Amino acid sequence: MTAKRQIAEALDTLPESLSVEEALERLIRAFRLKQRMTGASAEKSEPQRPAPQIARLSRLIEEERIDEARDLAALINLPQWTHVLAPAVASVADSASGQGITNQAEAVRDVLDRYAGQWVALREGAVLDAAPRRSELHHRIKSRGQLEGTVFMKVDA
Repeated sequence: MTAKRQIAEALDTLPESLSVEEALERLIRAFRLKQRMTGASAEKSEPQRPAPQIARLSRLIEEERIDEARDLAALINLPQWTHVLAPAVASVADSASGQGITNQAEAVRDVLDRYAGQWVALREGAVLDAAPRRSELHHRIKSRGQLEGTVFMKVDA
């Protein structure tokens, strides 16, 4: 595929709302990421194998560098991760637990200082647990069989 065709295809995937500068910045960032992942550089090096790419994706997610993780997942052709890492789309509907996110958030207002900078698991207005990383908190809640009906939220520091 020619470079012109690659650029044209990349441009087609960008939102029209981006400014020219933002579009160029994204294309340059994707190009540099692709160079790093394929080993393309001034000195010819062997391309990275999939395992290091997956490990890098995992690190980016753990470090909450989601934009970079999205770019990497798309670059190494992991459609399921591209979907998982896509920006969230919220819709208003009745809550299965009878407790909306507003009610859940009210339960945390009294304990913001106690949980500042942490992820908190809430169910029916009660704090179940807290941890610095969401993945750690999710694992603990799941291992206790308390995942259903639980809301996870990050408390600002």
